[in-house]
Amino acid sequence: MTNTFTLTNHGLIRILQYGVNGSYFTLDSDTSAESRTATAPAGELNTYGAGRQAAGWTDLSAGSTISAKLKTDYVFTGALGINAICLCSSATAGSNMMGRGKLASVQNVGSQDTVTVELTLNINQV
Repeated sequence: MTNTFTLTNHGLIRILQYGVNGSYFTLDSDTSAESRTATAPAGELNTYGAGRQAAGWTDLSAGSTISAKLKTDYVFTGALGINAICLCSSATAGSNMMGRGKLASVQNVGSQDTVTVELTLNINQV
């Protein structure tokens, strides 16, 4: 029996991919700080084109850095104030938030505005 187990680069890529592939971005109006115990966006925006959007997956891995980029585009039909971006594991609202990033300041959007949301996740091998 071995007492160590080393994941290969391919294994790390697959773990990262399975962890985020099939994920959804959502926009949050709430201004509170992030919390590791939060399970859902406090002020999830779901009008004027701000509903959950599937996150497209691109493998950016190179060398010893395992990396994935998630991306989606929003097109708005009305005015909203965005304070945070969330990543969720379901297209349906509920207790499925995997992470949240608060923006430095509110991002106001209006009718016919577009926003591209990108998130890059890295696993750095030690």
